[in-house]
Amino acid sequence: MDILWTGPAVKAAWDNREDLADGWQRLLNLLLGRKTRIAFTGLPGVGKTVLFDCLTGPGLRSTYQPPKTASAEEDTGTINAKRRRMALTVVPGQSASTTRMDTLEHLFDVEKPVEGVIHVVSHGYIEVRNLAARETLVASGLKSIADLRAHYLAQEIEDIKDLCHRMRRCHQDQKRRPCWLIVAVTKADLFPHEMSIVRPYYSPENTSAFSGVLDQFQRQVGEDNFSWSALPVAGHPQDFEWGDETTKSSISVEERNAYLRQFTAVIQSKCLTR
Repeated sequence: MDILWTGPAVKAAWDNREDLADGWQRLLNLLLGRKTRIAFTGLPGVGKTVLFDCLTGPGLRSTYQPPKTASAEEDTGTINAKRRRMALTVVPGQSASTTRMDTLEHLFDVEKPVEGVIHVVSHGYIEVRNLAARETLVASGLKSIADLRAHYLAQEIEDIKDLCHRMRRCHQDQKRRPCWLIVAVTKADLFPHEMSIVRPYYSPENTSAFSGVLDQFQRQVGEDNFSWSALPVAGHPQDFEWGDETTKSSISVEERNAYLRQFTAVIQSKCLTR
């Protein structure tokens, strides 16, 4: 399918959470009884839990508020439809937590690895919730949003390298999983006018410092065994603040829903081609 990066079709957007939930229902009905295990990975503060909440329901409520602290626990959800199930697992946000490492080991266990991965990035817009951590970053010289984003863009590359290492270990087994990965470029509400820069950086259409890591992994395991794509998505649109600077959220709820609709369709295409 053609992935929209610049300006989702608002008139085609799903206007409410009932429509979005219906989309997931249709997806599950098409899975024909298969149990699909999907891992949500990415840096702490990138928005994994918010995106997870949108896909499982709570994040679409008008009263929803994103978590104020990074989760140190594993988030799991199951979407059921007539004995059909999709199991979603979010790797915990605390980077040094034992639970985070245990979850990664479990999801990418060579004996029973997940089928698919949703790897969440945010173009460097990482939410640092801990006050002490914020002060440490500022003291290290990251005083502007541009400086903070440059710091986390570099960390995104190291994170995707680590993920590819874990997936490579799984592919050495005959199970050849995970067999697909979606790069979810979340917080798209913060950079709708920069998509001409964001798209080639994260997608397989060009080779960048980020996409080159996934391209190399795909060459190692073979295109028949692994596919990947990238697309923008927005969970809970909100302004991003750092120091005395603010990047404004600049898309509507309807546009957010259009991104989520597209995201659902891409997951469907991945699940149904395997």
